[in-house]
Amino acid sequence: MKKIILLLAILLLSACNNDIAWQDSYAGFLQNPDNFTLQGGAYAMGYGRGRPSGWVSFSFALRDLTQDGVPELLIFYDGSDTASGSGFDIYTFDGNNVVFIDSACTSRARGDYWVSDYGDFLGIFFSYGAFTGTYTRYVELIDGQTIETDVHIYHFDGETETITVRTKADEHLYNAWRNASFFPVHHITEANIQEVIWGISTKCE
Repeated sequence: MKKIILLLAILLLSACNNDIAWQDSYAGFLQNPDNFTLQGGAYAMGYGRGRPSGWVSFSFALRDLTQDGVPELLIFYDGSDTASGSGFDIYTFDGNNVVFIDSACTSRARGDYWVSDYGDFLGIFFSYGAFTGTYTRYVELIDGQTIETDVHIYHFDGETETITVRTKADEHLYNAWRNASFFPVHHITEANIQEVIWGISTKCE
């Protein structure tokens, strides 16, 4: 009986240490502006520092895109002009380091992000506007790569096209978007790092 209790204690301690490891790693990553290289963006502009052609501001969020218990770190970038673009880069914790996975929603337009608890949709919906209309895509992470699927297009000439409703699976995706809620992103400040990263931790007594 004592051996069983000892084993359970070791397993619990191990789980807590793993949990703390990714949180420490993400916090340290966010606290170092040199890490933000815009892996998939148009070009690296720096941590909100001015440049003649514009600047890029960064924000972040967590989302468990693979449902493995460790959320991915999403670094969002938003340029001051169309040359800078917008989108986000996806990082994960591999047990030792924060590593880049892929980029998503790289666009010359700014937009909003949405998530849904409808069905098994773990990804993120991205809605943005352009000169011709408004567009919505669904971004998911499959085998280490981002897959983007068009969900809905509204043309300013009044024509509306719902692209994905062709099969039952497509209908589920469309309904997930219709039931999605706003996905907030956070400015990279020490207060937000503490609240977002440490605030969702499973406390180990």
